[in-house]
Amino acid sequence: MKYPIDVTVPPAIMRGVDKAWIVAGCMIPVPLETTQEDIHKWVRYVPPTPPENVWKVPSSTTGNYVVRRWPDGRWTCDCPGHKFHKRCKHVGVVKQSLTNDGSVSESR
Repeated sequence: MKYPIDVTVPPAIMRGVDKAWIVAGCMIPVPLETTQEDIHKWVRYVPPTPPENVWKVPSSTTGNYVVRRWPDGRWTCDCPGHKFHKRCKHVGVVKQSLTNDGSVSESR
């Protein structure tokens, strides 16, 4: 594995009786004598990038859901369908309504 590893969760050190790990959304085994000052040798904290675009899409029952397009190309929605299945009709509605210039034909 190549170090340092980029992580999007602030890192911390966790110690066991004879082992140590850097915990940052994952557990990375490190030498027991690793200190807070040594963390940069193992991980590099990269704060998450906010979504490029955010849209509110009406729910079929009540309220709105928020659809986001992230810089890495991922699409997310805060509806239960997307949380469980990683796909939903709300993302499809936004994708279909996008025009060639990247804007949405309806109001955001």
